[in-house]
Amino acid sequence: MSRPRPSGRARFDRPDAIVAVAAVVVLSVHLALGPNFLLDDWFSVRAATGHDSILGVDTGLATSRPGLLLAYGVAFGVIGPHPLAIVGLLALLHTTTAVLLRRLLARLVDPSLALATVVVWVVSPNHLAIEVWPSAVMISISLLACVAGASLAIGRRGPRRTALSVVGFLVASLCYEAAVPIAVACMVGLPWVVDGRPDRRMIAAGVATQLAVVAWVVTHLPPSKEPQPFVRIVDVLDGHFGSALVGSEVLGAALLGTVLVGMLAIATTGRIDEGDTPLLIAGLAVVAAGIVPFARYFYVPTGPGDRVHFVSTVGASLVLAVVGRAALRRRRPLAAAAIAVVAVSAGVQRWQQSTAWNAAGDRGIEVLAEIDTRFPARPGDAIVLGPEPHWHGSVTAFYDSSNLQAAVDVRYPGSGVRAYVTHDAASFESFPIERRFAAAPSGSDDRRTSGDEE
Repeated sequence: MSRPRPSGRARFDRPDAIVAVAAVVVLSVHLALGPNFLLDDWFSVRAATGHDSILGVDTGLATSRPGLLLAYGVAFGVIGPHPLAIVGLLALLHTTTAVLLRRLLARLVDPSLALATVVVWVVSPNHLAIEVWPSAVMISISLLACVAGASLAIGRRGPRRTALSVVGFLVASLCYEAAVPIAVACMVGLPWVVDGRPDRRMIAAGVATQLAVVAWVVTHLPPSKEPQPFVRIVDVLDGHFGSALVGSEVLGAALLGTVLVGMLAIATTGRIDEGDTPLLIAGLAVVAAGIVPFARYFYVPTGPGDRVHFVSTVGASLVLAVVGRAALRRRRPLAAAAIAVVAVSAGVQRWQQSTAWNAAGDRGIEVLAEIDTRFPARPGDAIVLGPEPHWHGSVTAFYDSSNLQAAVDVRYPGSGVRAYVTHDAASFESFPIERRFAAAPSGSDDRRTSGDEE
């Protein structure tokens, strides 16, 4: 990596415009399709009405993740039950992050490589949750705060700049504790790599604040799902360099194989660009820092599960850009053709994932409309949705009873109606027919097309 270039006065220049246009183009698809709430969104919509909340944020979440008072307070408390407006906020956050990330990388690597890396990141379809899911707004804010903190960690030294950088990383971790590893890595590593010496004040203050966040989370985060078996490396590689990018398992395997061969060639020959190997190491280190917090979590690289890629896909995009640049230097026509195929396939995958999110949200609204037609007459009546979730790719409107109960509470406040989701046909059939609602529309082929929730 090169030493940081003087940043001077921040100007919105041509590379910024390219990144911003790319982001606006891909993000406008979500807005044009018309998003709706689904899954965990309903908890926050319900909390914003004052149901067991602090400043419109669920009490349990606000206690465990104090940054949600900012993120959800603005998204669900101030903006309110308007999914289109919240997704518009996500688009603004994502575009701002992309522009700042390009500026940060341009101070560390060749500007053209920085631009290529961020464009790859913007158009990649394996982190759509932070673009389209209102519940992921705290992750988007966390990522933006990380980029801001990293930008302040390099360049001119001084107590004020150090303090602002530490605060940026603190905000990131308070919004989403999975940012702790990348925050620590940046505060320790960036000044060291750029200036050849660590910033001891930043390390002391940064590590102390991040340890405080970890201690708070460990003692306040409510128990959720049981730890899962360790995520497999091959699945992580496929999620970043394979089928999660291009959709097809065959093409994904070919892409992954090509990337691995390209990295091996760069690392062993040293004849393409001797500076590429450190860049590959840096990119893979970012992937690792992003995935470590989810090492024993459900790993599904599409649908809501791809939110775990909020940091790691930045590193993966750097790796892809470095390998692509090296290939173009050696075999330009062949490499250009291969890149074009990958780009088209990624575009198709992005469209399919975007429409899956939209279709799942639409189905949720349809289910609530069907409930309207046969709403229980007596408080305390029970309704059931089943007998299995209706999947759109890896996205569904209601996966468990808590999702549906929150939506029913929002739709019919104070009704006392109990709502259940069952994945068991016998349990579903045990309810009176007038209280049963099908998760899948009649005549649909209800099969998951990509990824698994459990």
